[in-house]
Amino acid sequence: PIAERLPFIMPLGFWIIREAVTQVKIWQEKLVIDHPIHVGVNLSANQFVNPGLSDGIADIMKSSDADPSFFAFEITESAFMTDMETANLQLLKLKSNHHSIFMDDFGTGYSSLSYLQHFPVDTLKIDQSFVRWMHIDEQSLSIVRSVIGLAHNLGMRVVAEGIEERDHLAKLRDLDCDYGQGYLFAMPLDPDDAGDYLLNFFRKRKKK
Repeated sequence: PIAERLPFIMPLGFWIIREAVTQVKIWQEKLVIDHPIHVGVNLSANQFVNPGLSDGIADIMKSSDADPSFFAFEITESAFMTDMETANLQLLKLKSNHHSIFMDDFGTGYSSLSYLQHFPVDTLKIDQSFVRWMHIDEQSLSIVRSVIGLAHNLGMRVVAEGIEERDHLAKLRDLDCDYGQGYLFAMPLDPDDAGDYLLNFFRKRKKK
């Protein structure tokens, strides 16, 4: 919130993206990866309506010789509400530069369906408030089921947030949810611990 109120959010955001690009390169050099590691970077509403955002991101990708398809950007509905015309232009620019767009915390805003109709979003992230209760609350389960069905019918993928119990995972698999995130898989990790976590799935490169 402090960075949002002061003129720090844009340079801070670009620094975060550069750090993400650098970290992915480190993992690629250390691990034998048979499919890409994708990193999602959150963008605030103030960043998203800044006209220099997409060009700044493109400059980072070019100067780092990074594959832009490895980096997705996560936005909430508030980013659309601030300035719909600018938001749509940003989305189109990011998409043209081969980035994926995730709508974060889906289901907690007011105009979700109209945004899905007008904006080129690739993936919906179902808010954890629905996921955590779906195995004991029929309404939450119905919402999760409906969002997954809606997203798939629109050609989108789905990430379920807040998976903390195996009951959550089993139910989401039954519902054909594409991806999940939550403490059941891992707590938030720093780069070194995240690298160790990735070793469960990829081999370490042999030193030359």
